[in-house]
Amino acid sequence: MISEKLKRRMAALFEGDLSPSKTANKDYQATFLDWVTDAKCNQEEGWPCDIDLSSNAESVVFQLWGTAQKVIHESVRLVTPLLKLFGVGAEEILPFCKEFASCRDLLEIYIAFCPKAVI
Repeated sequence: MISEKLKRRMAALFEGDLSPSKTANKDYQATFLDWVTDAKCNQEEGWPCDIDLSSNAESVVFQLWGTAQKVIHESVRLVTPLLKLFGVGAEEILPFCKEFASCRDLLEIYIAFCPKAVI
């Protein structure tokens, strides 16, 4: 299973207490250390959602939807007041800045807004 392979790979990476550098870095090098630290925490604490990649599993889209929906709803909750603060009118806000009831609703908005992106 791919998820098990990823877990084994991450465990092997951190087995020797991986550190990308012994010196303080700037820019991208510094963000890599942040990534390593965050990845270590995820390895220990678990990921935000489990994905079943077996042949009889539900579509990954539907497995991820609950987590994605929470991220979208929280983003909308935080961004909408900010946009209003800067005088952005409702007609100027992208159609993605709303809460979606289903991934199908999100897909329909995406297709309508970016028709050339859909093959």
